[in-house]
Amino acid sequence: MLLQVTFVAKWRLKTNHNYVWTTCGILINLRTSKIVKKTTNGKGIKAGYYINRKFVKIEDLKNQLEVLPTSNYNFK
Repeated sequence: MLLQVTFVAKWRLKTNHNYVWTTCGILINLRTSKIVKKTTNGKGIKAGYYINRKFVKIEDLKNQLEVLPTSNYNFK
């Protein structure tokens, strides 16, 4: 049985374009094609993600996001 799931990416990190967020709020690593889970740091106070083996809080991510640029390609 084969299942295919399609996500629509909307935002990405300015510093690392391998990480994108979908319209439904899921973080995906494009290099590994895996979904990155939201987690809490050691004490469980702040929620965030492990990006490139470093914990980044959601509060800090708001300044690092950009909307994916649209591209209009005309193939002939």
